Amino acid sequence: MHLSDKKLTDLLCDDSFVRWIKGKAYPIEQKRWDQWEIENILNQKLKKRAESLFSQSLELDEGNDLDVQLNRLESRIDKASDQSKGLIQHNKSKVSHYYMAVAAAIALLVTVLSSVYYFYQSYSSNEGKKTTFAKVETRYGEKKLLTFNDGSSIRLNSGSTLRYKQDKISSNHIEVWLSGEGYFNISHNPNGSIRLFIVHTPDGEVRDLGTKFDVDTRCGETSVVLERGKVQVIFNTTTHHKKIKKVLLPGERAVYSASQNNIRVQEVDTKLYTSWVDGKIKFHNTSLQKIIRNIESTYGVTIEVENSALLDEKITGTLQNPDLKTLLESLKRIFHLKIKKINADKYILNK
Repeated sequence: MHLSDKKLTDLLCDDSFVRWIKGKAYPIEQKRWDQWEIENILNQKLKKRAESLFSQSLELDEGNDLDVQLNRLESRIDKASDQSKGLIQHNKSKVSHYYMAVAAAIALLVTVLSSVYYFYQSYSSNEGKKTTFAKVETRYGEKKLLTFNDGSSIRLNSGSTLRYKQDKISSNHIEVWLSGEGYFNISHNPNGSIRLFIVHTPDGEVRDLGTKFDVDTRCGETSVVLERGKVQVIFNTTTHHKKIKKVLLPGERAVYSASQNNIRVQEVDTKLYTSWVDGKIKFHNTSLQKIIRNIESTYGVTIEVENSALLDEKITGTLQNPDLKTLLESLKRIFHLKIKKINADKYILNK
């Protein structure tokens, strides 16, 4: 598959991107994808291709039947052929329209199939039977907890989506697809057998053999923080399809940014990244810029700061069970700010 086709496939599997293409993005998503679009010409072309696919009214969803998807596409090819043949009978000079229409339909088929394949990896190579995907979503400001019979659990942060195969969720080889942020507490060897647990992200995957770890795919990068146990992170790169692999030890954080095409690993206070699980937000010499980015990702709002010098100011402390109103009021008092509410989704801060 061509690199641009793979990139398009990855984008079509990103709920945030799909919402943006459909004109249903949250404010913070709209701002991020608008910025992504103007970064380079390739991104603009990818957007146009995605819009073209969705203009065909195809439902690329894991709950649909693959045969239905293929039949829809094939019917478009047949329809394009019939229409073009009619043109030929009407005027032989328009014979090229036939080939153009069929070629376009085939190109559409190949591109969409690459996207549909992502959702239908559940098909068995031996029996050809599919499994059903389950999807858990959280709205902005909402959290959800998933529990397993063996005591394992997944806590999903706000504005996030988790997909998994229902018939595999109790097996020894579990794969989930995450968009947003999740905290994973996975048992190592339930029933005496070793479990392989894989978290797929837009940038790669995280392989777990019994740990407590946090995965965050927001803000245009993937962050993995390991509290206990051991995980291997495998990130895709834009360099000749190479992958970056790294085994994390407890207390380490790995961050991969596709725009910078590298991985950064550092020792951290894990509670700074996992305290949200306990309903807290913990700061340690944290800049206002990072705090604002966290608030935007959690509550789906946009916060602008008129005086950029404020972004470098830092604080240390902990807030218990804060909501958006409490957070903004705290920032107002700590940094001596004025907060102007433009609408339900936008705020402006200044001294």
